[in-house]
Amino acid sequence: MVNTFFKALISSPLIAIMILIVMANVNNNYQPQVKLDDGRIVNGDLIKGIRGLKNALNADEDLEMQRMYPEGYMFLNVIYSLACCNLLEGDKSAEIVKEGLTEIQKAWQKISDSRGRAPFSEELSPPFGSFYKGWSTYLLGRKLNLEAEHQRDEKEVAQFRYQCEEISKAIQEKVYPVSYYGGAWPADVLVSVASLSLHDKIFETKYNQTIHGWLDKVKTIRCQWADSACRTAIRW
Repeated sequence: MVNTFFKALISSPLIAIMILIVMANVNNNYQPQVKLDDGRIVNGDLIKGIRGLKNALNADEDLEMQRMYPEGYMFLNVIYSLACCNLLEGDKSAEIVKEGLTEIQKAWQKISDSRGRAPFSEELSPPFGSFYKGWSTYLLGRKLNLEAEHQRDEKEVAQFRYQCEEISKAIQEKVYPVSYYGGAWPADVLVSVASLSLHDKIFETKYNQTIHGWLDKVKTIRCQWADSACRTAIRW
């Protein structure tokens, strides 16, 4: 009887309207927890969220994610470290920068070691596929972009440049290089192309022509698909 009562209550149009009103008020009136610290404005809610992810990773939740998804280990570490990158771009306080760079370095080491690469095949083009190559290269580029030139690890700079070359070669051979055997996702390739753009932001301009050439091919494919869909609709 209790379940029936709650079902009837939730299905009531008045209750549904009230829920929508409450949600609208929350969205309109919510303000992140912000505090002033030495003249700075700090988004406390954002820092709490990032540190929550930090605690989860310290508790090996990335390994649990890997048991659930084939790319779970890598993706959780990538999302966490990119969130740290976003935070550091807006908050330059010494404490936050030190903690953030340490966490980004830890995540990068986990992504770039054998465990991070394990679910992906080196025989693909680019090696380890577009998902791994795109996200790992983009994260490394974001990391280098945060660091002063004299702080950058020469091996990481060389690795970033080499991975960009691998991406450039792959997208010139095929518009959507595979992420796994038999599977290609445009979103993964888009991150790869963003890595090339990031290279040209940090270092010399090198991939502008490659990027524009890839975009032209994507537009051509999109137009061909739209034309085919239109002709199919006309037949129907």
